Amino acid sequence: MTEHEKLKNAPLVLVVAQINFSPVEDIETHIPAIQAKFKEQGYPYFDDKHPLQEITVTQGVGIQINGTKQWFFINKKKTVSIALTKNMLAVNTADYTTFRVFLPVVENVLKIITDELSLEKYNALEQVSLRYVDHVRPIGGKKPEELIKAEFLGGFAQDETVQLRQVLIERKTDVGVARFVVFKPFESQTVLADIQATGLNFGNMEKDSPCIVLDMGHVKKMLGEDFNQLQIMDTFRNLHQEVDDFFFKQIPTEEALKLWKGE
Repeated sequence: MTEHEKLKNAPLVLVVAQINFSPVEDIETHIPAIQAKFKEQGYPYFDDKHPLQEITVTQGVGIQINGTKQWFFINKKKTVSIALTKNMLAVNTADYTTFRVFLPVVENVLKIITDELSLEKYNALEQVSLRYVDHVRPIGGKKPEELIKAEFLGGFAQDETVQLRQVLIERKTDVGVARFVVFKPFESQTVLADIQATGLNFGNMEKDSPCIVLDMGHVKKMLGEDFNQLQIMDTFRNLHQEVDDFFFKQIPTEEALKLWKGE
């Protein structure tokens, strides 16, 4: 497994490891026991006030926005939060160092939820995904646009009049589907709504400077496979390789990597 050292000036603000599974309709009855277990693991904060917004389009009805009940368990420093719904588990961190350090955290959380909900006995896997969100800010006298290779900017790098632009690139891999979005916010203080909903403190995110958001992800559809913790962890390792390649070999310029490393 490829492993890089933590970048001294990393633009990374959020990493999400997510697992989707067949619904546990009585999940709310398990929440007190789950909360107690996470408190023992150093997650004293609890939040159930941010429902997950789901958008559906139905013929004859149109667009509908529904809120799915969502529970968050957050650590003392508010740098790691665990999001749980009846069919989804996500581990969010704003204090990422390396994948090798992050993965055991995910494994521990997965075991707690799997054991409490008996997921390996009753449930099926639907999807496993890994997501990295970077806020690329000015550094070393370079604008955000100068830190990303031109072919990934969709032509807006030299257009000062463009305030909002999104470039999506998606491709199939041996594991699943890898995708990344290059996004230039309308305002420098724009923060993606799902990032805000994690309940985390983002001390490394300068909201008052211009930025480009680099949102990278790798997804594997499981579609009814048996729920298996070992397989899930192996899948995360495989998903990581592609996202790692995006960031360290493809998207940033060589100068950007040097500046982020602190060279």
